[in-house]
Amino acid sequence: MLQKWFRIISDPELESQINDRISFKSFLQLPLDQPSPDHSTFSRFRVRVPKDSMVKINNNLLKQFHQHGLSIDQL
Repeated sequence: MLQKWFRIISDPELESQINDRISFKSFLQLPLDQPSPDHSTFSRFRVRVPKDSMVKINNNLLKQFHQHGLSIDQL
């Protein structure tokens, strides 16, 4: 989701951003003193989860954000 929402173009860049941004670690509930999962984890996850399921999860999260007065601009 973070990769889509923040237009991060590659899995290695996502890994780097997670390690760099406290907000990303907080959103993912990752301890600050531990590194992000390896970038290959993201692609393996993406292959295992059907695309329609990811769309449903994304839509549900965006709905919850909206209910709390938050929004994410998507193209």
